[in-house]
Amino acid sequence: MKWLRNLLFVGLGLAAGQSMAQDMSQVRDWVNNLASQKMYGRGYVFEGAQKAADFVASEFERMGVSQVYQQSFTSPVNQFPGAMSLSIDGQALRPGLDFLPDGCSSTLKGTFDAYKVNPEQLKDQAAFPDIIRAARNKFLIVDVSSEAQVPVEVQSLMQSLLAYLQNENNQGIAGAMVITDKKLTHSVGNELCWLPVIIVDKQAVGSTISKVKINLKAKLESDYEHRNVVALIKGTKTPEETVVFTAHYDHLGGFGEGTYFPGANDNASGTAMILALADYYTQNPPEYSVVLIAFGAEELGLLGSRYYIENPLFPINSIKWLINMDMLGTGEEGIKVVNGTFHKEEFARLQSINEDGGYLPKVSPRGEACNSDHCFFHQQEVPCFFIYTLGGIQAYHDPLDKAETLPLTGFAGVFQLITDFVATL
Repeated sequence: MKWLRNLLFVGLGLAAGQSMAQDMSQVRDWVNNLASQKMYGRGYVFEGAQKAADFVASEFERMGVSQVYQQSFTSPVNQFPGAMSLSIDGQALRPGLDFLPDGCSSTLKGTFDAYKVNPEQLKDQAAFPDIIRAARNKFLIVDVSSEAQVPVEVQSLMQSLLAYLQNENNQGIAGAMVITDKKLTHSVGNELCWLPVIIVDKQAVGSTISKVKINLKAKLESDYEHRNVVALIKGTKTPEETVVFTAHYDHLGGFGEGTYFPGANDNASGTAMILALADYYTQNPPEYSVVLIAFGAEELGLLGSRYYIENPLFPINSIKWLINMDMLGTGEEGIKVVNGTFHKEEFARLQSINEDGGYLPKVSPRGEACNSDHCFFHQQEVPCFFIYTLGGIQAYHDPLDKAETLPLTGFAGVFQLITDFVATL
């Protein structure tokens, strides 16, 4: 990537790396590729995750990164490889937008009568056997939307019932449907449950439900192979010291050929930042070594970063600082920095750099949180930040997280802030 050369030098002069902005057309190309249909959501149907790992590795090599490594590990993954459909009383619903299967749902095909549970029935666990008997060979319908006004304690009992039916024995119930007015967000499962559970948007259904027609194919792969892709750029003076940049490249995949989750913000944007940093440090190697890690299987529970911390390619105690990047596609309201209140001195420095450079509207601190791939490094006392952008589009874990609607408003500012901060270490 060619970095813009119209640099501004003031006073005694600034190093070139402190003033450059990214070639955003290249960044856009990376996001477009990673979020494209050919990557199929960088998940586990049609080998999307494998294609994404290959893409990241090939980009590292194209840039001239001298050492590129790949780590392989396995885990169970529940996939939905076939065409998925759901209709309620003859009205077809859209997978991913109007409904989602719970990640551990099992295969189910057919037309079933509906049995809707009255919230009053759920107030007493003694009534559960009666509910189960009435719902046998039917679709159990539970409405937890605000309109249904289900008390919190009743919702808790309902969740206990569904968990029992999913994990212990479906008791002859065909499937369950949970109606909600909360945003639908998909998650990947790593097991196959007894009972298929479908989450449905309240706006997509009527006040009464009589018939449910469903075609859902699930396949549990017990040993799916994931990969971490690791690049090393050796330092010029103290190569035994490392600064580490991390981001996960995987996402949620899709449902058969009809629906996929592009994952432009989560986390094609962070992966693009890894590539941008690799390109920059290849051309401008610092005194210490730079390690860039694109993790797999984050969406399955941070599996890639857990595997790396247990099988490090470079000594963990050599890390001067680690910056994890997840969801960098917006930025209208600045960034949030996890561990900002833990590493107070370094966070204050980060804020000062941003104020001097005017890179982002706001740099806000957050406390410790095990919510992305920095987690296990932090637990090993590696100094680290996790950075994500704020504001802009709200698409998350749905088919609307697309490259064409991703603004990348703060991307250049985050890049400049990160490289400036690392230069002070």
